[in-house]
Amino acid sequence: MQIEKLVQKFQEGKVNMDYLTGKIRDMKDAKGKNDTDKNNNLFLLWTGEEEERDDSKGPQHLPAPKVAPPGHVESYRPPDEYLPSEQELKDWSEMDAKERPHGLLVPKKFDSLRHVGSYKHSVREAFERCLDLYLCPRQMKRRLNIDPESLVPQLPKPQDLRPFPTTLCLEYKTPTTSTDPALMIRCISPSPDGQFLASGATDGYIRLWE
Repeated sequence: MQIEKLVQKFQEGKVNMDYLTGKIRDMKDAKGKNDTDKNNNLFLLWTGEEEERDDSKGPQHLPAPKVAPPGHVESYRPPDEYLPSEQELKDWSEMDAKERPHGLLVPKKFDSLRHVGSYKHSVREAFERCLDLYLCPRQMKRRLNIDPESLVPQLPKPQDLRPFPTTLCLEYKTPTTSTDPALMIRCISPSPDGQFLASGATDGYIRLWE
């Protein structure tokens, strides 16, 4: 009778071979396993293979932006041009910390590094950085793998641009002086018939050539 009941349950799908062979003790475990298998078989139709691999590995680690290295303003002996005047200090005191050129930092000059005291705004700046890292979302941007040579236009070969002049047939020389031994031609204007040529040089004279 026990065997007939098991056969009947097996035919009805209430039990499976894992239950009959003793691999599982309860059919609820088999149902939970089947549900997980069905969920694993689901996939998105319009996603690529790379995105599926990224999802399988979990969320991608995005490193936080590094703090900018200190500059001349944060030196214990900054140059004189970085030290604010009394009027600038007065203007900074009336401004918000974000609108100041150096934030909460006020450049000061010390004789030696031993005379530098503790920075009173260090805890506040560290807290604001942690707050920015917590509240500001980060996103990974994919860089386009483009060959820079492909963006440069292909120039034609000089042989394909013929005919053009290749030999010097006529040369015009401007007179030289002791003050300006090599005059530079700034502009030229040929006549419509090509017989005359007017040139303007650095000495301020206009010369007419035939």
